[in-house]
Amino acid sequence: MNLFKKVLGATFVAGLATFGLAYNPISTYHYLADPGAAADDEYFYIITDSDDPAPYNAEGYSIKALYGFRSKDMQNWTDFGIIYDARQVNGVGDIWASGIAKNPNDGRLYIVFPDGGGGGIVLIGADSLAGPWTNPLKDNKRLIGWGGGAISGCDNIGWCFDPAIFFDDNGDGYFTFGGGDSPQRPARDNDNNIFNIYKLDKDMKSYNPNTKVELKIGGPKAMEASYIHKYKDNYYLSYSTA
Repeated sequence: MNLFKKVLGATFVAGLATFGLAYNPISTYHYLADPGAAADDEYFYIITDSDDPAPYNAEGYSIKALYGFRSKDMQNWTDFGIIYDARQVNGVGDIWASGIAKNPNDGRLYIVFPDGGGGGIVLIGADSLAGPWTNPLKDNKRLIGWGGGAISGCDNIGWCFDPAIFFDDNGDGYFTFGGGDSPQRPARDNDNNIFNIYKLDKDMKSYNPNTKVELKIGGPKAMEASYIHKYKDNYYLSYSTA
């Protein structure tokens, strides 16, 4: 089944709730946000961004690190601490909400993250959650961004961030991103056009910009955080509402 031809919509509405596992958090000594999750036949993986490394007097979203956690039973977790640190990578600023997936073709983990507030989308990969995490693209390009340092631009999407990565049953890989509102790419009730999806090359070294699909969807006004998952023969797009 071609992902581009069969995507169903779903939405998440932010609110207050009480969860049964709130008494047993995975971590209590970090400032963590925006988790992403993945699994393979052996482990569950969680990544989060964090402003722990930010200067004590930092203002705004000074988020420099990704933390990693791994479990076999979703009860006992190994905390890997900082698995990727923007301060150690030339050309990367902040790291915001990220996505993670296991590639069935090469057995590696891949993360997509936004470089700060709309600066672009970066791809990194590693053999294990502990890393080292490196950019597999030629010349360390971004997947999405401004100027010559990226394969494609933000395509008039208001907020060039909040990416997700997905691998289909046949091994085909995709990434999606987007958010906000712009005159060219609106976010309105029953008229949303703020997310793009692209198909990654099998070797994870690039993608063809011509595979782009604009995810035009109805439903409540979209804000950010597109995410693709598959259940049986259907593909589902979830996102955060305004």
